[in-house]
Amino acid sequence: VCAFLPTRLASRRRVVHVDLHTARGPRGDYVAFLEQGDGTAKARAAPIFGARLRAWDPGSEDGYEMRGGMLPELQRRTPGPRYDALTLEFGTTTDVALLRALRAENQLHFHGQRTPDHPALRAMRAGYYPTDPRWQAAVVAHAPAVHRCAAALLAS
Repeated sequence: VCAFLPTRLASRRRVVHVDLHTARGPRGDYVAFLEQGDGTAKARAAPIFGARLRAWDPGSEDGYEMRGGMLPELQRRTPGPRYDALTLEFGTTTDVALLRALRAENQLHFHGQRTPDHPALRAMRAGYYPTDPRWQAAVVAHAPAVHRCAAALLAS
């Protein structure tokens, strides 16, 4: 990806990159994390994404210092176009439940007998991709609005 996308995007004037994740945010809903840009990205994205918009910036409510993130690396490797990078986080469960699942999976990895249906692995799957059809339908239902927002950011 880091080699392919920059070559494909070099001739573009504008890029809006939407990376989809699960875990954080209200269950079945999403928050949009804006990667650090040239300072004008937040001004363009705020009226489009409204209260859903967050920043990864260290010192902000949701932010922390990130090293090795793919979107900042793609921004760095693609200096030609204006590159607005967003991570959409679709909420699944509470932060505490996710931490418990991560800890249990870590213990299983280092000290357990791994089987496909182990409770620790089921908890991880539930934390990142719930099998609840209502959750799945709620996430998919956001697709048209997310597309409109991305198109509006591209046009801004």
